[in-house]
Amino acid sequence: MELLNSWKSELDAKFSDMWSKQNSLIAKLSTEILELKTQTSKINESNNEIVTSTAFINKQYEEIGSALDWLQKERLEQRKCLEKLERKVQDLQLKSRSSSIEVRNVPLKNNENSEDLTKTVTKIGEVVGISISAADLRDIYRLPGKDGSTRPIIVEFQTVQMKSNTLSAVREFNNKKKTVEEKLNTESINIQGKRQPVYVADYLPVSSKRLFHAAREFAKQEKFKYCWTSNGNIFLRKEHGDKQILISSDQCLLDLKKKL
Repeated sequence: MELLNSWKSELDAKFSDMWSKQNSLIAKLSTEILELKTQTSKINESNNEIVTSTAFINKQYEEIGSALDWLQKERLEQRKCLEKLERKVQDLQLKSRSSSIEVRNVPLKNNENSEDLTKTVTKIGEVVGISISAADLRDIYRLPGKDGSTRPIIVEFQTVQMKSNTLSAVREFNNKKKTVEEKLNTESINIQGKRQPVYVADYLPVSSKRLFHAAREFAKQEKFKYCWTSNGNIFLRKEHGDKQILISSDQCLLDLKKKL
């Protein structure tokens, strides 16, 4: 009996210790589960906040996208309006100088005056076969520019017809059959010094000159055979016999490039 009682006591002690450890483990697990639940709850709250923030950001993004679309449309409208204004200004400039030509590459004389310029233009007329007198001119002057540069001479005729006749005479004189040396030059109009070509062209405002330069570059790149001006307007033609294309702005060149 003593042995049994001793064995029972040992078992009771072991079971008691085991239950104590199990209770302690269960309590620890319960605490950890509670902490996990708390963390899960916080994570859920954080996820809800993220969802709310994402929805807000998406809304803001859509609003910004709409604003950008509006700004792009507004910019396009402003650009169109600006192009219209530029064309109006250009038209006014062309109308005010519709009877003018530009003579380039004529050296500047010492103490040069309008009489000297008139003699130069008269001599050009004589060389190309058209009579030009002082009475045919409304105004004549050199454009301002840097010292030492060969500034163009602007010749304003009394009539547009006289301007057109002069340009036609120069073009006919400088035909393709002639060599560079035979075309209009400083030697042929009795100007001393090294011989150099003299160019006579339709007068163009600064904006039109820039556009004409862009059109010539476009013609080279896209292999257009013809690029010219007439009464202040700029034209392109791909091949002989093709329809002429009026170039009124840079956008015209961009649109034409897309069609090629």
